[in-house]
Amino acid sequence: MDNKKATSQLSDTTDPNVLYEDLIQQTQDNYGKLITGVEDYAKGQAQAQEATKNQVVAELEDAKERTKTDYTKEQSAAHADYQKQVNPYGVEAEQLAAGGLTGSGYSESAKVSMYNTYQSRVATAKESCDQAVREYNIAIKDAKRLNSATLAEIAYNSLLTRMELTLKALNQDMQLKLDWQAWRSGS
Repeated sequence: MDNKKATSQLSDTTDPNVLYEDLIQQTQDNYGKLITGVEDYAKGQAQAQEATKNQVVAELEDAKERTKTDYTKEQSAAHADYQKQVNPYGVEAEQLAAGGLTGSGYSESAKVSMYNTYQSRVATAKESCDQAVREYNIAIKDAKRLNSATLAEIAYNSLLTRMELTLKALNQDMQLKLDWQAWRSGS
């Protein structure tokens, strides 16, 4: 059967040129949709990753602020405790007076010891707060660094998939054109 007869038989229902052109166009459209889908998926993944990173950073920032607030509370509590102990009308003063130690070297030494304890509590709390803030800052930097690495991986995978789909689309397009030429030449 020669090409002209086959063409005339097919022409009665559908023109083969139109069929192949439609098939090629549909293939290109389908691959285009797949590529767009991959791009949209990558954007969605990147947005989800950003949201996760923002949540982690916000939680770390909140924890860091709570640590600072706890330090301020500890500092205030230490100062209040010290003031209670050195209050000339407080329980400590009454105990010293009852013991006959008011104005003695012991009472002065006790006040110095109380002050040193107060300073030690404040310094320990400050050191703990500073260490915690440093650790939170490191964790925040790590979260941002890991986010950047994850975003880069998402972009790379998206690019790789889009390139693979583009190559498949080109190969499919070329194969359809070769098949059409072969059919037209009667091979």
